[in-house]
Amino acid sequence: MTFEMNRFSKYYTTLQNLIYGKSNQSFEDRMLLLTTLSITVILILSTIFNFVIGLKTSLILSSGVGSALYFFLYLFGRLINKGSFFYWMTSIVSLIFTDLLWFLNYASAGPIMALFVVFYAFLILVLNKR
Repeated sequence: MTFEMNRFSKYYTTLQNLIYGKSNQSFEDRMLLLTTLSITVILILSTIFNFVIGLKTSLILSSGVGSALYFFLYLFGRLINKGSFFYWMTSIVSLIFTDLLWFLNYASAGPIMALFVVFYAFLILVLNKR
């Protein structure tokens, strides 16, 4: 049992080092890195599914460009991370990208309205540095 726990702990530590790096980062830094990586994976899957089901080219391109953009943000935050610049850059890109998706997905009749609520709650959580 102890051997399995040590092996699990080793795998968990390796996964954390792979995603976050070895530097000690705050909870907000780790959450934003994990969020940008998760959005990248979701957008890659969205690009594939949008292509397979034959949606408009603009939706396929927006999810493809978004996946590259969020992957760049993840790498920037993971490798460079110059303080609050990463927060602001990710927030601004996310706001513009969310607006673009809102426009492409039939505006208020589409499914993106709930995403705005989640996005603003996320901003309050991450940028609230008292």
